Amino acid sequence: MIRITINPADIKVATARIENKVNQVEFAVSPKSLTEIAKATFTLTGRKFIRDLSAEAIADPAKFHHIYEWGKVGSPASKLFILKRTNVQYGNLVVQIELLKSNTIVPINPELLVPGPTGRSVSAQHIFKEKAKIMEEGKPINISSSRVMTFYAKDQGIVFVPAGTVIHVMHPGGEKTAGALAEYAHSWYATRPNMIIESSRLIGQIGNAVAAAVNIQGSSFSTVYSAIKKVTSAYSEELVVL
Repeated sequence: MIRITINPADIKVATARIENKVNQVEFAVSPKSLTEIAKATFTLTGRKFIRDLSAEAIADPAKFHHIYEWGKVGSPASKLFILKRTNVQYGNLVVQIELLKSNTIVPINPELLVPGPTGRSVSAQHIFKEKAKIMEEGKPINISSSRVMTFYAKDQGIVFVPAGTVIHVMHPGGEKTAGALAEYAHSWYATRPNMIIESSRLIGQIGNAVAAAVNIQGSSFSTVYSAIKKVTSAYSEELVVL
């Protein structure tokens, strides 16, 4: 029998190296690393949310027409809302939806362009800046104008309302717009993000990057973080608004 004794000091060195590698891998789920992953998650899920909502708006314009510019329902480039990344610390991602003001002239109902019994038609135009906010809130509003207002009634044709007259509108935007965006957003973010992250290449790429990083001679927490940051930055693009 040949008995060989290994120097305990050598074992301690090997153990320390193993422990260091394990700690480096665990660093991949540290608050600092999770913050970078949350940034990538914001962009990944946010862009998919916008695409899904656009498709939903096209399918049901009566419900979502208010969050797009006039005549542009379902167009991401004409949406009247933005997604803002307000917090990603320690991996806790908070997304805020902010409604924007409309900058498009309200189109005139074609029926108002045809002269009525008095020979008058509508030509004046205006911009309804708070379109998205007012229609999303869905609260009854009173409208009054310093100039003549008009609307079309099937049994009367063009109706001219004297300046200063107060008109009560029960459902601005229609009954379906009230709370439509908020309801869709809460439902979507409660069910979709995990599936989107799982189906993306993000997790696999981070795993591969961490494995490669810890095998580098002289690797450290900084090495692992840099590897994670490189992967996540390609997804997040450091965007805070979508």
